[in-house]
Order: sequence, then structure tokens, then C-alpha cells
Amino acid sequence: MEVFNGQICVTGAEVKRVIPEGSFWNLINRGKISNIAGKACYGNPALYPVDGFPHNYKTMLYEAYPELSDQKTREEMISEQNAILRNILPDPKARKFFAEYEKLPGIHLSAQEQEKYENTAMILNALQRVHELSYSRHAAAGKSSQFREMDFWQRQSKIMPAVTDKYIHALPWNYRGLQAAFKSYVGNNYASLISKKIGNQNRTKKQRSLIEKIVISIYGSKEKPFKTDVTRIYNEFILGVREIYNEETCELFNRADFYRNGEPDTISDGLVWSILENPLNRKIVDRKRNDFHYNQNKHNAAVDREVPYFSLSKISMDDRDLVRKCVITKKNKHTGKEEKIYASVHAYYAYDVASGCIIGSAYSLKKDTNLVYECFRNMWNNLRTWGLHTPAECEVENHLMKGTEIEGKLERTFMYTTFCAPMNSREKRAEHGIKAKKYYGEYSEVKREMAKGRHYAKHEAYLSTQEKVFDEIQASIRAISTKVSTTSDLPKI
Repeated sequence: MEVFNGQICVTGAEVKRVIPEGSFWNLINRGKISNIAGKACYGNPALYPVDGFPHNYKTMLYEAYPELSDQKTREEMISEQNAILRNILPDPKARKFFAEYEKLPGIHLSAQEQEKYENTAMILNALQRVHELSYSRHAAAGKSSQFREMDFWQRQSKIMPAVTDKYIHALPWNYRGLQAAFKSYVGNNYASLISKKIGNQNRTKKQRSLIEKIVISIYGSKEKPFKTDVTRIYNEFILGVREIYNEETCELFNRADFYRNGEPDTISDGLVWSILENPLNRKIVDRKRNDFHYNQNKHNAAVDREVPYFSLSKISMDDRDLVRKCVITKKNKHTGKEEKIYASVHAYYAYDVASGCIIGSAYSLKKDTNLVYECFRNMWNNLRTWGLHTPAECEVENHLMKGTEIEGKLERTFMYTTFCAPMNSREKRAEHGIKAKKYYGEYSEVKREMAKGRHYAKHEAYLSTQEKVFDEIQASIRAISTKVSTTSDLPKI
């Protein structure tokens, strides 16, 4: 039972409890009664005016529902409906908010959408006033504990059809949805009324391929912009602030090709993120923005290589810098005095992949082709001394061998020559040998406390400790260490 357009109505379910269902449908088919609340659906039941029923059926309804004939109850229901309608007042703040609201940068709500959301805010304001008034009356009478939220919202949901006849709004008719919308509005104010469908990216599906090309080209530029910068640059292009051209043809892109319904179609940070984080697109932009080493470690899959069955079927060569530095005497160009400085020693190793043995080595203070030649000389001397033959395959790095005279000599000497990709430690087997020499075994450099720290490692076990001391203490330590070093024999290199 509820009031609709000033008439006391009953729902179809309430009628069927009193009148036989066959008689009920006969009244509808003969046009004696009709639904005045529009199309019935879940949360919006059909409403039939009590005064429209024939006298005998009206009497049956009055006997089953005595409140229908109670004039006081009728007046209360009508007054409650009028209370909501009386409190629906204009809200200037809501009008200003929805007029300034942007679905996307540069795109505002339409006039119809502004009216719908403004009316929704006005109705919720009225419900809030009635809710506060109803609770205050219960509290004034000492019956605040008897105030039932569910009963209140069930009554308000029955008034929504009358409200809908006068105002276009976005509120549901069922009491649970109405209560949830009210709580969200009280907590988040006007922003909670905006449909979540507004501002999504479904409208960009038709231009998605074009948008992806523009976004990838912007993100892959030499300036290496952030994703938020890509969104800003693209939207500036769409809104006419800047121009974007094809680098190969020097042709300007037509921003009208990216419009939707004749309006600028801007994008959000979420769309840019989804485009750039696509695995295929991510590999493309990383090749544009970063070097070979980054892409090799980030995108290329690791390869598990099997160890050869026979020794000298493959050798691998690589260079490294020793952890221990040597002390050398060098003449100062400005003062003419000899000074002792610390210098890194560069080593070059030749590994037999099958056995893991070092078959050639060379050391120098300069990393150049002379170091490579010296390693080969040492390797050939060792192989001749041991009575072994020439290896079948040689694996070397790219930067010291490729494009030099050594390349031709390698191809003439070995059956197969492999030039590894630069800075690719996973491909070169000598890198594994260098790692084993440093970390594995009883006589490794780490076990003998010669290698301490890896500045690029994440685990704390590889980090060296740092301590800050006063200048006076630091000077005294340096003086003591200098005195000790002068009295000891220094290795000559």
C-alpha cells in the first residue's frame, strides 16, 4: 500500500492475497482496473488505485487492509509524499559542480546530464532533510531506539514514482538501492552521483590502433617522457595546442581523425598505461628508449646451454678487472715528482668449456688488442706444451674482436668462430668461469677474502660497509698506513 499521484494504491501481490487471481486478471482485461505506475519490474511493482475497484472487491480490500479506509493513515501517507516534494529545492552548488565537471580533459557534461544529476542531488537533499526530521521526532518523543532505517527507506521507495513524474533523476526505486545511493552521497557528495560509465575508454576502441601509434611514438622519443607526460602531450595535440608529425614523411597528423562525434577525444593516464604495458608494445618502446643491454636482460629469454662432451671442442674467452689493485709509480706531469697511485689490473682468460679449465691468461694495465694477442700466445704455448690440438670453436666478445684484424685470423684458425652480443653475460660461457673463479670453491677469491662487495648487487651480503670518521682520525690512519707500506716489499708489475 502506497500513495501515487495522490491516490491510495495497492500492489498486485497485495490484491492477489484477497481477490482470486482469475478475477484479478478479468478486471485487468476488461479495463476495470489498470496499473498507473508505468511498466512493472523488479523494484517497481504495479500499482492499482483502490478507488478504481468495483464495490464488492473494494469492500474485500478494506476488510483485509483496514488502513486503506483509515482517513488518518491516508492523510499521513499523502503528507509524507508531499514532505519529500516540498523539500526538493534548487541547489546552486550542485549546478555549479556539474557545470564545471569534466568527463575527460576539455569535455564537459551535456545539458541533459547536468539536469539529471542536479535533480538527483536535489532529491537526495530532500531525503536527507526528511530523514533528519523523522529521527529527531523519534528522539524528542524518547523513541529513538524504535527508529528503523529499513522501514524508513521502504516508505521513501514507494514515493519515488511520484517524484519520477516531476523530475528526471538517476535514483533507483527499490529501497536498498535508494539507501545505498543516499549513503554514498552523504559520504562523497556530488562526485558519487556521476555514473562510472562516464570517462571510460570504450569510446576509443575505433581509433585504438591510431592512438597506440601516437602514444608509442611519444613515449619512445629521446626525451624519455613519463606516462603522465605522454597523456598531456597527446591531449595537447587533440586540443590543438601542439602538432605531431610523421618523422619519415614529415606529414602532420590530422587531429580530426581522432575526434568522436565531432568533438576532441582526449585520453586518460589509464589508457596510456594499458597501451604501454602491453607486452608487445613494451618491447617496442624499450628498444626505442633504452640500450641493447637493458633489452637483452629485460625481454630476451635466458638460454640453458649444455656442456660439450669433448674438451677443446669449444673455448670461450673474456676479459675482467681484478678486484685487487696494484700500486704503481707514476711521474706527475705538473710537479715532476714520482707518485704512487692505485691502478686496476685487466685480465684476459681463455676457458675450455667442457672441463672449465683456464688454458690461457694474460694481464695488463691497458685493455687493448695487445692483451688479446698475449692471451692467445699463452694459450698456444700451453696447448703445445700439453700436446693438445687446436680447439674446434672459439667464442669471443664483440667489442675487442669484431671489425679488427683479429677477426680474420680467428676465422682462418678455428673451424667455428662465435662473436657474442655485447654486454650479454648469459651467452658467453667465459662469464660463468669468471663467476666460479670469484665465488665457488675453497680457493675462490671470496673465500680468500680478496673480493669484497658488489656495488650493483641488491643482497646485503654483497655490500661493503661504510663508516664516517673525523678528519683528524682519517689523517692519522692514512699516515700509519703510509708508514707501514714503505717498510714492506711491494709487488712489482
